[in-house]
This record gives sequence, structure tokens and C-alpha cells, in this order.
Amino acid sequence: MNPLELKQIAACTRGDAGEVELRGSVTGVSIDSKKVKKGDLFIAVKGEKYDGHNFVTEALKICSAALVEKNISASVSKPLIRVNSTKTALQEIAAFWRTKINPRVVAVTGSNGKTTTKDMLEHILKKSLRVVAAEKSFNNFIGVPLTVLEAGRKTEVLITEMETNVIGGIRTLCLIAQPHIGIITNVSDTHLADLKTKENVFREKNELAAGLADGGTLIINADDKYAKKFQPRKGAAKLTYSIKNESDFRAEMLEENLSGSVFKIKGAIFKLKIPGRFNVLNAAAASCAAMSLGIPLDVSAKRIFSFKPQSGRMEIKKIGGSILINDSFNANPGSSKSLCGVISREKGAKILVFADMLELGDAAEALHTLTGERFARAGVQKIFYTGKYGHLFISGAKKVNAKITAKIYEDKKTMFEDIKKEADGIFIFKGSRKMNIDEVYENVVQYLSSRNR
Repeated sequence: MNPLELKQIAACTRGDAGEVELRGSVTGVSIDSKKVKKGDLFIAVKGEKYDGHNFVTEALKICSAALVEKNISASVSKPLIRVNSTKTALQEIAAFWRTKINPRVVAVTGSNGKTTTKDMLEHILKKSLRVVAAEKSFNNFIGVPLTVLEAGRKTEVLITEMETNVIGGIRTLCLIAQPHIGIITNVSDTHLADLKTKENVFREKNELAAGLADGGTLIINADDKYAKKFQPRKGAAKLTYSIKNESDFRAEMLEENLSGSVFKIKGAIFKLKIPGRFNVLNAAAASCAAMSLGIPLDVSAKRIFSFKPQSGRMEIKKIGGSILINDSFNANPGSSKSLCGVISREKGAKILVFADMLELGDAAEALHTLTGERFARAGVQKIFYTGKYGHLFISGAKKVNAKITAKIYEDKKTMFEDIKKEADGIFIFKGSRKMNIDEVYENVVQYLSSRNR
């Protein structure tokens, strides 16, 4: 972010600095007092665990000013701008800043594959263009504004990721980021606790199609059941990618196993070091977007070879005689189904370590039962489960294979102790982010590493 005057910030947020005359500018924005830098504006946001207002005085020892919605009891010597809502103000500042810069903006949404597609696109583009991309999975009403504010006047491509659990959420994010290129990866059973129906999930994703800038491009997964329902706004182009169905960028599978995939798109040979046809689709989407930004397919194919996913997203570790598949970053029925597609092709003892899939609302019970059935068909022989839907998941699995052995755990420590007793095999880790199944994965990695020294 280039310098932004405090007066401009106060004006676009309708903020009140009291009797203090606002002078000077800021060169960045932060909501984390531990990461705040000199020249930053600290925005005191109240989150699930922490309230930024408790750290304002500490942040102001380093940064230039703070934006608050509550009274700060301690005396401070630097400007405080008071607003009605710091979250809304963050969005307003980002929307204002977006009008001051002119990158090509890519927005990625979808029930699954958003972050990996976004990361793949950044990996392809960064050697040719000045790129700013969302950190980790910064994709909500806080993450998208922070991503926009990371961009500067020299930024050529800004890659955002968009997700929401409220009706109208994607539309709001589009008004902030003003995307030129939109990628919609798929529609699945996600955020049903709030969105209620899969049709509403589709409607939210479709807000990206409607929210593209004039002359934009919509990129759609032609293998998704909702593909034909997505239509870009008038004046925008539409491109498709796929494995099964006809599309503009169809991936022809040549090889696939746990080491990765080899596939061909329009004559260009891609070698991907992470498994799963869903990751082939992610790579196709990223390559399609890269071509729209001037990067030839053969260049994308060369660069994608060195791509590595973020932790917890189809990580494969081989330790001794065991293979560990860590897909524990998050879970929903769609991503679990994709994981089943990967493990179904593998031979050997398959041991599943699973935790609840959250935010499924009234459909939670039926979807956990269905997911249990899918893993049983994929050849899972043992299940270690933590969470309140374990009995439904296991009943679904046993409906397919009554010989499956399974146990539900109230605490992860006991679960880990039982996993330690297992012989070598294929260990699969999956669960919603808040279930922290990655903690079990890390413990198993450490144990197997020490056992195989």
C-alpha cells in the first residue's frame, strides 16, 4: 500500500478524530498488534477470541494511528479515529484504496479448491508480473479488504479469494475488490447452517459472475453440475475448464497416483506433484486465468511442476512403511468425496482419522452418514473419529462394509495413543478446521519418524 492520508481515511469512513487535527499519512494497515509496523494504521477489530481495542495502546507504540469503535481509557499521543464499526471501516478504506490503484484483479470463489487455485495462479504469475495475492485463505469481510490494501500502485495483478456464509456476501466483496477475472471452482454443501440450501450456495457464487468489471472474464468448471447456470454479466467473456466434459481448457489425464498427476491441455504437458483430479482441475483453472493475463499454457505447465500446496492440503508424507495423507485443513462433503477418489485407487491398509464437518445445519446428520459410506467404498478399513457425528459417520460406513472397525474419541490424546498401536498403512487425516485434527497428524508424524530412525 502506498501512502494514504489520515484525512482521507477519516472522510471515507465518516470517522471522528475529536479535536485532534489529522496530519500525515499511513503506509499500511494491520489488525494484529503483534505484526503492526511503523507507519501502519492499526484497526481495532473484535474477533472470536480477541478484541483489538485491548491492544490499541500497545500497537500505538509502533504504528502511526488507530481506528476504533470504542472509547480507549488510556491516554495516547497519536491520532485515534472513532467510527461506528471498525469492520465496516476496514471495508470502506479498502474500497477507497481500490479506486486509487489499477491492477488486473482476479477473484476466486467456490465451495472447494479456492485457496489452492489462488496459490497456483500466484505461483504461475509471480515470475512475470508484480503480483499481490491473498495470504493463506484470507477470503472474508476482513481478509479481502486486507488483501486489497496490500496492493500498491505498481501492482499488476491482485488475486483475491472470496467466501461467505451470508446472503449478499460475495456481492459486498466484489464491490470492494472490483474483479476483472472471476474463477468459480464448484458448488457443494458448504455453510448450510447459514445459507440453508445448496441452491443458495450457488446463488452466492453466482454473485461473482454478476460482479465482474466491464469486459471481464468468467472462468467456470464445466464438470460441476451448476456450470451451465453461471452466466457472466453482459459484456463479459466466459471460459470453461474440465476433465470429463467438453470445455475450452480440457485436461486429458495421462497418469495419476499419490505422487501426483500428468495431464495435457491443448498440447501442453503438465506434471503436478500433488495428487487428486480436483487438483488437476485447480491447475486447469489457474492456467486458464494465467492465459487470460498473457501467460502461455506451456509456461504455466513448466511453472506448475514446482508448486507445493499449503500445509494441510493434500500433503503426502512417506515414513518407513507408512503413507500419511494430510488433508486436515478443512472438511466438507465435497472435499471429502474428492479425497475418497484419491484413496480409492490405492492398495493397502487404509486408516481414516476423521473429525466432524461443521456448518452443515439441518443436513449435518445425513451428510455425515453419506460421507461415511463414501469412505467405506473407497476401501477404508479402520476409523478413528472425534466429534458428535461419529455414530452417524460410522453407521454409514458399516452399511457398506460391516467389517470396518471404528471407535469414537472424546479427546485427541487417547485417539493418538491408539493410533500408535497400528502397523504400517495409509493414514488419512481429515476434519473441519476448528476440530484441529492437524494436531493428531503432527503427533503421528513425530511418532512414526522416531519409530523409523
